[in-house]
Amino acid sequence: MADRGTGVVIHFDSHWERECAIVVVHRPLTRQVDVLVAGLTTSLVPKFTASVREAVHLAGSPLLVPALVMSELAQNQTDWLALVHPDLEEIQRRLGMANWKYASDSPFYGPHAKDNLLGLDLPAIVTKLQRMADSIRFQDQIALTLIEMLEEMEGKLAGMPGVLVSGGEEEAHGDELEREKAERSGVNEEIEQTMTVLVKSLRGCQRRTMYRSGTIQGLIDTVYTLLAQRDNYLSLDVAFHSRRDSTDMRTIAAVTMFFLPGMFTATLFSTSFFDFQSSTIAGMLSPYHWIYWSTTAASTLAVLAFWFFYSHKNKNKDNKLPDLMGIAEMPSPIELRTYNTTDIPKDAERARRFAGW
Repeated sequence: MADRGTGVVIHFDSHWERECAIVVVHRPLTRQVDVLVAGLTTSLVPKFTASVREAVHLAGSPLLVPALVMSELAQNQTDWLALVHPDLEEIQRRLGMANWKYASDSPFYGPHAKDNLLGLDLPAIVTKLQRMADSIRFQDQIALTLIEMLEEMEGKLAGMPGVLVSGGEEEAHGDELEREKAERSGVNEEIEQTMTVLVKSLRGCQRRTMYRSGTIQGLIDTVYTLLAQRDNYLSLDVAFHSRRDSTDMRTIAAVTMFFLPGMFTATLFSTSFFDFQSSTIAGMLSPYHWIYWSTTAASTLAVLAFWFFYSHKNKNKDNKLPDLMGIAEMPSPIELRTYNTTDIPKDAERARRFAGW
């Protein structure tokens, strides 16, 4: 350059949604800094302009504008994490994972637990959580990129002397030289402190994104657990209705077996093989009617006895099967509950008994 200026180019990684580059040209002889910023979003432009006006006293440093851009991007990280928090709290409340003071405050406790569970749109919640998890991973990569860029800028700043180029030293003498060195050192020190604070802030954002990622993963696991619980509820309903239908069918079968022998006997005696009618005596009960009643009663008792003993035998056979899951000892109805620390002591013994410990 003709006036022996210093140039700095900062280009962000390509995995950003938008390419962003900053070109800074510093002319110490004229104390002029030319900056070209490309790729800023429209929402960042007014904030960036206001920040430049507030930091005009630091215009002597060529890294002022890059530091301000980094500051706005870091603030976006913090603002985004603050926006995610209410959505996570709402999902936690709907899933019964909020910080309830009492377990009975949970929507999955008490007589309405089943209705509350069946009323949740769990697939939509999983989709929203997956989108949030993807966004958090992206924000974590942005924070990592900003930290790397700030550390690179700190390295460049550490190599800058109080007077940036030798041309300034040639024209500055005595007190003027010392004053300029002190002024430039003070500006660089303030910029360095700002970048150090930004690095710490971004590392804090990384820790928060890590925590949010763990929270979201826990919520996703909870949703899948609730999906399994809801399927269990539906299976229990199907089993209950199937059992009721089975009872109805058994009742119908019992009634049918009660009347079937009599119908069979009447049909049998009405054939041409038997003739109990008397052609000489009309309107008189046949003296052989006892044959019908004795045959019907005997056959009815035989059919009912066979049905009873056959059902009892199958029931005993089913009861002898091993209860590997401990279903016979589980409470009924099964409630989906949310426990806090006060529930653990009183439920520990029952949990151990159910698990067979």
